[in-house]
Amino acid sequence: PRGSGRNLATTPTTVSKTALHYANAVEVPTTLLDRRLSSRVDKRNPTRHPTKETTTTTTTTTTTKSIERVENFADFRNAVMDETDKIVVVRYYAPWCRACKAATPSYKRLTSEILSSSSSAVKFVDCPVTQTNTDLHKSLGIKTIPFAHIYHPEDGLVEEQKIGRRQFSSFEKVLKSYLDDSADNNSRA
Repeated sequence: PRGSGRNLATTPTTVSKTALHYANAVEVPTTLLDRRLSSRVDKRNPTRHPTKETTTTTTTTTTTKSIERVENFADFRNAVMDETDKIVVVRYYAPWCRACKAATPSYKRLTSEILSSSSSAVKFVDCPVTQTNTDLHKSLGIKTIPFAHIYHPEDGLVEEQKIGRRQFSSFEKVLKSYLDDSADNNSRA
């Protein structure tokens, strides 16, 4: 090319890990968020690309026993849509996400506080972002993480809110207002 001082046709090219990932992908993500999520999951998840030193890598997730984890639509339907007695809080997050990590202590505190109450009418569900469940997140309209949905047993989806560290106190107030309303309705019955 003129003016560049080098011939691009003979210049060796390097291929990034992201480009290799997309070359091997069945479906190329279409949105910027999808591309960012796909590349970050590959770079940070050791089970996807084990190093030469390790032959097998297993990951264990430590979550509270009272928090259900779903990773596909069938599990989501069973855990959330089929629940008829409790308010369901679904947290969408990723283990590699800084904002998610920053909000996790507040979320864990809130879940343990609510679940320890004897009359807990709430079910907590975690839905992590993985390469295999991007369709689930897309179909639910999740465009950012950390994010939460609140489902009421009679009304379905009633709240959806970003739950980063700055927004968490407002999310907590909204959830507690639904719990107070639910407790008032149960005491009247």
